[in-house]
Amino acid sequence: LTFCVISALGDLSAQQDPVPMAVDDAESSTPDLNRLLPLADSNWVEAGMFLTNLKIALLEGATQSVYLVNTADGSVVTAGGPEHDPGPVTTLLERLPGGGVATIDADRILVRFSANGSVLSATSVAVDRGTDVVGLFSDGALAFREEVGADVTPMAAMGRPVEQGSVREEVNYRVLRPSGVTPVIAKAQGDEAEIVSASVLGRTSAARLRLMFGHETFDDLSGDVLIVAQSDVDQILLLDTSGQVTGQIPMPLRRVYQPTQTDVEAQRIVRLAERRRAARVQRHALLSNERFARMAQSMADADSLLIWTVISSNVLPPIDRMIADASGRVWLRILALPHESMACWHVWDLDGPKLVKIVTMARSARLLDSQDDRVLLQMSDRYGNNDRTVIRRLVPLDPSAGEDAEACSPNAIEHATYSK
Repeated sequence: LTFCVISALGDLSAQQDPVPMAVDDAESSTPDLNRLLPLADSNWVEAGMFLTNLKIALLEGATQSVYLVNTADGSVVTAGGPEHDPGPVTTLLERLPGGGVATIDADRILVRFSANGSVLSATSVAVDRGTDVVGLFSDGALAFREEVGADVTPMAAMGRPVEQGSVREEVNYRVLRPSGVTPVIAKAQGDEAEIVSASVLGRTSAARLRLMFGHETFDDLSGDVLIVAQSDVDQILLLDTSGQVTGQIPMPLRRVYQPTQTDVEAQRIVRLAERRRAARVQRHALLSNERFARMAQSMADADSLLIWTVISSNVLPPIDRMIADASGRVWLRILALPHESMACWHVWDLDGPKLVKIVTMARSARLLDSQDDRVLLQMSDRYGNNDRTVIRRLVPLDPSAGEDAEACSPNAIEHATYSK
């Protein structure tokens, strides 16, 4: 029993105990940041990050605009988007000195914005659209991941036979420098998926669907450290710009649990809500082209009927999210089952590395970033409605807080069964 507790939290023998923390939900000094943005009633914040102590960047999904928000006076500056040069933005990459931000768009244009929203530079980068950009190193080199395998998305597979069954593609990590793309610096296995038949626009084709409760591979950048976490591997790797392993974080143990049909249906509600939100943004973005809007909606509807229907196994992945924050820490969210209202985050300082905090947070809260004792959150109900973007402070966990206190307690860990 003791082994399970220690292993689930990592090897803590050489460090101080992590501090139990919770989100101060009673804090009301910070308003809903969504209300400060244009089209406040229809916007959807897709990503966000702290730029300085007083300024944050929010990426709005429907217009693909970046809003630089001054939290002290509520002023907002627009950077990019359909009505501002250089156009729509799809990803926030990195904060820049002085309160600026680096972004990238669907055409792989890397844009650096100043704190006042002006364009510092706009550069086309030689990275395929099908790859996922991880982030920027301090020297400007771009880290990205590419999946090695056939494209079996509905549109790519339409009209040709694709063998059905389980698949897990290999993931390669590379770095783009002025001299060109480097050889592979790290490898991992991609997300578990299932190839199934789907009907899209009246034609039968194949779709690659992620498994419900399946294993995933997470990645992020913190300064010049590339973090790669494959959920079925015992160690999370910390790598430098050349791919050399500079440290490791122990992966929490996996919970042995056979999800019930109730769990499955509850998880589908959560995932379909996310899908509906994405479809809403997609329709907004494609509104000017009726044909493509109908096609996007048809694909989203077909996907919604099929996703999350296959369960990987009764050994669940230990984590379901990972982010690197503005203070050089890595946040790992311990997998929470659908009937659990609270989630547990392990916060690791990369200097060591060492586990410094265990944070209890509502499962429905989406963590966008953290800085010191503050968290930037997107809050919504279980159906994906009533989105609010707020800044909250972390406070010591009240041990008498009932379910909130129990979510991350050693007692909760002791009463679960874990497996290598």
